[in-house]
Amino acid sequence: SRERAMWHHAGPIALLLAGTHLFVHLALDTTLFSISSRFTAELVAACYLYWFARFVHFSAQTYQDKVKRENDEYTVWTLMKSITGVLLTINFVIFWMLPIALQGAVWKYALYRPFRPIYTWLDNHPGIRAWAVKNIYRREPYSDYFIQQIMVAVSAIVCFAIVFTYQITYGTMPFWLIIAYYYAWVGFGGRVMGGAYTFAHREAHNGFLYQDHIRNRFGNIFENWLGNLFGNVPYNFTTSHIGVHHKLQAGAGDTFYQWDFDRSSWGDFMIFLQRILSHMSGWSCLLFFRDFEVRGKKYEKRRENKVLTLQKNMYYKMMLKGMIIYWFIFPSFLYMFTQSLSFLYYIWLQPLFCMTYFIAFMNFAYHGFVEFDEKGQHIWCVNSTMIIEGDDDYFGEDDHMNHHYATNVYHRDLPKYQASQIEDFKKYKGSVFRRLSIVELALFILMKDWSTLADHYVDYSGTMKKEEIMKMLEVRAKCKDMTNQEYIKWQQQKVEAFKVKKAAKALASKQ
Repeated sequence: SRERAMWHHAGPIALLLAGTHLFVHLALDTTLFSISSRFTAELVAACYLYWFARFVHFSAQTYQDKVKRENDEYTVWTLMKSITGVLLTINFVIFWMLPIALQGAVWKYALYRPFRPIYTWLDNHPGIRAWAVKNIYRREPYSDYFIQQIMVAVSAIVCFAIVFTYQITYGTMPFWLIIAYYYAWVGFGGRVMGGAYTFAHREAHNGFLYQDHIRNRFGNIFENWLGNLFGNVPYNFTTSHIGVHHKLQAGAGDTFYQWDFDRSSWGDFMIFLQRILSHMSGWSCLLFFRDFEVRGKKYEKRRENKVLTLQKNMYYKMMLKGMIIYWFIFPSFLYMFTQSLSFLYYIWLQPLFCMTYFIAFMNFAYHGFVEFDEKGQHIWCVNSTMIIEGDDDYFGEDDHMNHHYATNVYHRDLPKYQASQIEDFKKYKGSVFRRLSIVELALFILMKDWSTLADHYVDYSGTMKKEEIMKMLEVRAKCKDMTNQEYIKWQQQKVEAFKVKKAAKALASKQ
């Protein structure tokens, strides 16, 4: 049909127009081309907005499709998901790869040494910490976040205010300003982008981080306010991350689930990108709370099941509210003032695409390895990774293993707690690495660079040769719970079973 043909071609056409737009701005940025350049930008934005709207429909349809697909139809759907991943990859290369890679290298090799002492002095200043504890946080340890939070917030607000004011004043944005905004959005060493993610994450895990006068007025500042500028749908962490990802320990049903993919395969990563985009948009999380029953062994008691159902319904309403805010209220407000679709595309939507790629990339490292015990269960210290002595650790974020299995351990106490787990690391050969970043870990897995990974692997047993470590890491990275096709069928069966149970319960209540 014509609509299906438009869906197939909208993405490539938009990319072609984006290339034209880039050429016009960089090579022919003169008054003569200003009108055509503005028109091109609006057309690119409109094309991408249409493509994304079609994707949302596509994502929802695949998630709850009742029809069991045949192998050839599954292949078509997989191809469509792969195309989405490829488009996101091309988009990442065009707009985001240089800001992240260049600033990462500059920070690591030039700025880290001179600026780290300055940051450490500010961070440890007793007067600053005392003020933060008195006016911002509920407990003294939370003042660890203050300086970094201030830097991220000031950078994000000031940079957004600049591009917003420029758009309103001149009615357009030159491409150099958009690129400058992207560089500031990422920050040296990814400090701004990474900080925005980290603090939204921390707020979701600790609902009592701030004092009452802040919490009651603003709630989670980074998750629900500043997070909008970083592609985060409000309440996404509080609902899907806490209520799905941690509830299921990244297992089947999780909107982040990846153990039906080979984590060392770029092809599988392209498909995974579509899953994460669906999560980031809020759709897969919303549908999860509507169509899935979160139930495990510890929820077998009737009362606990009732509490869990109420929590699930609450998460659904919160997620729906967050999606309305992100997809309708804020964009409507911005368009009312800017009258520009290109502003919405470059400043509002592009960060969502970048953060989708960033989070998908990190997740392939956080849960990159799988091994089963004699009972067929996941080994806990294998399926989540830990990095020690890393330069890019945000308040314990590098220890994703204990983030899942010892969530209440504060980052100050992690070294002592990690030392208590060494016997398990020896026995099970835990997924512990040294002196690399989570981005490098993901890249080495996807590049199948087992030799470099083996050099960073921490063998607590002291018995393994490098070749044995390489082979072990390769096998674990390729290990799956099930195939992707089997997982899709599993999802369909779960959704159908829940709907049948829900219908039976409704019928019984009427009788």
